[in-house]
Amino acid sequence: MKQYHVPVYKTRLEKVGTTDTDRIEITSSKEAADFILPYLRFRATEEVVSIYLDHAGRLLGSEVVHIGSPTSSQFDVRTILKSALLAECSKLIIAHNHPIGKVTEVTEEDINATAAIAVGCQQVGIDFCDHIIVNDSGEIISLGKIVEEIMKNEEDRTIHQGSTDSRS
Repeated sequence: MKQYHVPVYKTRLEKVGTTDTDRIEITSSKEAADFILPYLRFRATEEVVSIYLDHAGRLLGSEVVHIGSPTSSQFDVRTILKSALLAECSKLIIAHNHPIGKVTEVTEEDINATAAIAVGCQQVGIDFCDHIIVNDSGEIISLGKIVEEIMKNEEDRTIHQGSTDSRS
């Protein structure tokens, strides 16, 4: 029997620095936006940032999970969830910027990415709190209501799939 060399991997989250600050609690979309706006506001390209929180909403850390172009960015759900799991967070907030254009111009890609992340988080037991979009004018929009609708629809779908049809 021929022997194959199979690589063995170790996946880990690497802390690359710290910020001296008081313990930060993020319990609302406004607080999340206030936290991330100084970082994302004047970026020349779209960047996606994950914000990791514990069960009480205390900040565990944040991470740039993707840097895109001036007009778009990719949301790799697997990468976002992997990092969230490695950070051992209970709650997740995603934020990204629109360097060109208004934040009120929520794209279909923004909504689809929000839905995919919300469903993925539900499957791994992480509370997906919000998806926040900012621009260089300091405008902010929260997709929190969309997250709530997605989760309600997902719960309804799960309940419907689990029920039996009494007419058969």
